[in-house]
Amino acid sequence: VYTEYCDENSFDQDIKIGRIRDRFSVYLDPDRQEPDGSDAKFGFVTERLNRDDFKRDYPKADLQSWEKDRDYADWIDEDTILVADYYFIEETTKTLVQLPDGTTAWADELKGVNTEGLNKRQSIVKNVIWQKINGNEVLEETEWMGKYIPIVEVIGNESEIEGKRRLTGIVEAAMDAQRMHNYAISAMVENIALAPKAPYR
Repeated sequence: VYTEYCDENSFDQDIKIGRIRDRFSVYLDPDRQEPDGSDAKFGFVTERLNRDDFKRDYPKADLQSWEKDRDYADWIDEDTILVADYYFIEETTKTLVQLPDGTTAWADELKGVNTEGLNKRQSIVKNVIWQKINGNEVLEETEWMGKYIPIVEVIGNESEIEGKRRLTGIVEAAMDAQRMHNYAISAMVENIALAPKAPYR
C-alpha cells in the first residue's frame, strides 16, 4: 500500500495498492499471526539500484566508509547497491479520558481541565515509521499515515503441522498428476524411439 500524488500540479494524494514481483525481496515480522500480516511489528522491502541511480537519488550518502567493509558485502557490489524500505511500529502509552458528553480525549491534551471522576484507561497508540536505508545509514525518514505496516501478505492454503507453519498453493495438488503425465509422455517417446524401423525397399 502506498500513496502517490494525483498529478504533477497537485498536493492531493491517492492511496494505491501495488504488487511486489519478487516475493523474496520482502522480509516481514516472523512472529506475525494474522493471514494478512496486519499484526507485524516491522517489515522490509528491498531493491537493488545501480550506482548511477543511487548517486543521483542520494547524493549525500556516504559510500566510501563502508563499501569495502565485509559486514556490508550483501548490500553493495561492483555494479549495484541494495536499498530497503524499512517500516517499524513505535508504541506510545497514553491515558484516554471519556468526557461527560461521551467524547474522548487524551489526558495530556486536557491540561487545566478537572478529570476527576471521569472514565480513564491506558491506551497504546501505534505510529508507523518509514525509513529508506542502505545498510549503513538512514537516507530518508517519515511517519506513515496509518497504524499498520503497509505490506499486505497474500497466502494460499495455510496449515500447522507439529508446530511448523506450512503454506501451499493451487499448484501443489496438481504436482503428482503432472509427474504422471510427464512420465507417460517420456515413456511414449522412448518406445517410439526404440521401435524397430522397417527397411526401405
